[in-house]
Amino acid sequence: MSYRNTRDDLEQRIGLDFSIPDGELGDCVVNAVVHFIVEGYSEAELLIIKYSDLICKWDGKLHKSSECETRMAAVHNSIRQILS
Repeated sequence: MSYRNTRDDLEQRIGLDFSIPDGELGDCVVNAVVHFIVEGYSEAELLIIKYSDLICKWDGKLHKSSECETRMAAVHNSIRQILS
């Protein structure tokens, strides 16, 4: 895996988890919820936690990226070396 966008997965899970109906209004609701999650609004904290498996732990974006995972691992290794 080098890069995978997880926005579609998030949209699908929100729609299913909250039984949001298909259609234009449902799409607007899902897009609004995704926006709140992506922007990191404090009101969306519980949703951010619920869907954290789809959010990059390095940069907070909706993707899974080998590059971000490598950067995060390098930082963790540096911190371990400093603390040891």
